[in-house]
Amino acid sequence: MLEPFHAFKAVLVRALGLPLLVWFAAEWLSGRVARPAPLVWGVIGWIVAGALATAFSLAPPLSIAGELSQREGLLTTLSLAGLCLATAHAHRDARHVLGTLATVLACGVAAAGYAQLQLAGRQPEPAPPPTVAGRPVAGLGGARRQRKHLP
Repeated sequence: MLEPFHAFKAVLVRALGLPLLVWFAAEWLSGRVARPAPLVWGVIGWIVAGALATAFSLAPPLSIAGELSQREGLLTTLSLAGLCLATAHAHRDARHVLGTLATVLACGVAAAGYAQLQLAGRQPEPAPPPTVAGRPVAGLGGARRQRKHLP
């Protein structure tokens, strides 16, 4: 990953992704996943590659948890795989996909609107101290990087 996870984001990804990976595995083993899609095989390959890299690493404990500055270890890979597989499995028909897309779009519009309020200096709550460059602090990782979270 080009940008490191912050500690709370890594914990959140792991807390959500690992149980979802277990759920998807249980669904697959119980036969509720009719036929594994190419996405599933790709994610399984990603997990196997990460597990092999961890097994043959010079520092396996570091490879499992990830280094402190980036937190991209096997646990994070498994968590992201769980999020990917569970999302694909939960969206079985177009109605589910459209509902999720509408929610993501509404959240993106709300985040962009809040960023504009911050930029204008009229946010509803007291502003946190600005960064060194004078830009307002944004909850999605900085005002310049916030646009990548929007569709």
